[in-house]
Amino acid sequence: MLWKQAIEASPAYAPAYYNVAVVHSEAGRAAEAVAQYRAALAASPKYAEAWCNLGVIYKNQVGRPAPGRCPGAAYDALPRGEAP
Repeated sequence: MLWKQAIEASPAYAPAYYNVAVVHSEAGRAAEAVAQYRAALAASPKYAEAWCNLGVIYKNQVGRPAPGRCPGAAYDALPRGEAP
């Protein structure tokens, strides 16, 4: 997988982790997706899309929002003036 090669080449490149997470999520591998979204967030704490998708996985898995920051973090990570 090219994204895994991108991670190896540049471990701080959050979009690579994010894209691997999306692949895992679409394949129904929630645990792997969560780990990759968390890696993306470790590399880029204000990655709104990763926060949002992580929250969706938690909601779908347990029927409630994720613990901690997920719901508000996605909104907080948006640049000011771009909130819906």
